[in-house]
Amino acid sequence: AMAALPAHDRLILSMRAIEDMSYQEIGDALELPPGTVKSRISRAREKIRRALGGNLSTFSASDKRKGGRTS
Repeated sequence: AMAALPAHDRLILSMRAIEDMSYQEIGDALELPPGTVKSRISRAREKIRRALGGNLSTFSASDKRKGGRTS
């Protein structure tokens, strides 16, 4: 599902989920306000949810450290 996303969506999701960057860090890197970063991440996650038929569990590096899992 990630491979089917536009490059900008893959990048912002990777920065958040894989590199565990904060919204502020992503915003600084991409020259975007943190609110815009949050919106774009939310939209990209929704695209993945739809591609997977609504079955998506988000598992970021921060979730792993806490032992948690969110959906």
